[in-house]
Amino acid sequence: MSVQRTADNRMLPPTSHAAVSRHYAWYMLAILTAINFVNYVDRQVIISLGPFIQDDLALSNLQFGLLGTAFMLIHSLATVPFGILSDRWLRHKIIALGVLFWSAATLLSGITTNFLSLLGARAAVGIGEAAYAPPANAMLSDVFPARERARILGLFNVGMFSGGAVGLILGGILGELIGWRAAFFLVSLPGFLLGALAWRLREPTGVTLRKHTPIKVLLHNRLLFYVLVGGVITAFSAGALIWWMPQFVIRVRQFRPRDAGIYIGTVGVTAGLLGVIIGSYLADWLYARWSWGRMATIGVGLILSSPFVILSLYATNRLVLMGYFFLAIFFMVWYTGPIIAVIHDVVPPDLKATAQALYIFLIHLFGDTFSPAIVGQLADMYSLQTALLLPAIINTVGGVIFLAGCRIITREIQRNRALSAEAIEELPRTGTLNR
Repeated sequence: MSVQRTADNRMLPPTSHAAVSRHYAWYMLAILTAINFVNYVDRQVIISLGPFIQDDLALSNLQFGLLGTAFMLIHSLATVPFGILSDRWLRHKIIALGVLFWSAATLLSGITTNFLSLLGARAAVGIGEAAYAPPANAMLSDVFPARERARILGLFNVGMFSGGAVGLILGGILGELIGWRAAFFLVSLPGFLLGALAWRLREPTGVTLRKHTPIKVLLHNRLLFYVLVGGVITAFSAGALIWWMPQFVIRVRQFRPRDAGIYIGTVGVTAGLLGVIIGSYLADWLYARWSWGRMATIGVGLILSSPFVILSLYATNRLVLMGYFFLAIFFMVWYTGPIIAVIHDVVPPDLKATAQALYIFLIHLFGDTFSPAIVGQLADMYSLQTALLLPAIINTVGGVIFLAGCRIITREIQRNRALSAEAIEELPRTGTLNR
């Protein structure tokens, strides 16, 4: 946030965006979105490479599942310290080092020879990727106006959905064509170039930090509680669907494994792109009129997604199934841009990355880290079709929680603006002095 003063040197509230050119802000968005794309390719490619890895290294289903669990646990735990650091040091350097680290770890994944070495490599990928999202989102919030925040963060997260889908598709194709080891080598390469570009990004020259706000302030933010609980529920549902829907269409609807990856990946990327963009623009349009517009968009989207998840589970025609699944994803991902925008709206400027890191930590630790195992256990007890009703049901619960938060968001935004306007000591972000 840039800080301005009056002629008599009184501090004014932080402006909505930092003093960088519009052209450079869009360049920064393009670089960070490309990194986000590579981030999710490297994260998701292992899912489709699973059969090839299991055959070559003789991994059990439990061991393969632990590769995903180890990644998410390490990623969750590492996010918080990186988030705190991002509010105090140059964010573009944290991003660059993280990208280079996870790209090297992805490359090393291709030369592992047993379960433990691959487990270590995937855990290292989790550490590198933990250094990315909080500083990247905070930088984008600083260089674009607040009124555009949801749509800009939505565009940034287009990289997440497209990268995740491409990772799923590439894993199956590359695994057959060149083998799983070469696939890891290939997908790691773009990260080294993007890491170098990130290192050369400029911190917004107007970004300054006040005397650091105590982190405990976040504990008294009532709206943040609604966002965190709703986010955990959403992540639980998303994690279960990402992990189990490919298995559902293979086991229950008799898709070939390669076809399953292509169908799910294609539907996921198209529905995800449309949903993220439309949901983000809708959220900003509503926010310009009512302060609760972004929260309402998230809640309504989650509730609308629930019946389409259920319908996709009971559709027997492939095209109808994919049509319902398309609509389920389309509405569900409305939350992607607005949810980080809401967090940045209601927390102090020097705690944006920390608050998002807390959000990421909690949604992964209590959301998608264990949801595949829980749904798997229910599938063993009943059936996979019945087990996947759980994500559909809890989407409705999450939607209701976000709608309930609409009642208090205006008060929290006003409270945050009052805190931001206090005349307290101004401190430059470490490393940005005299830039």
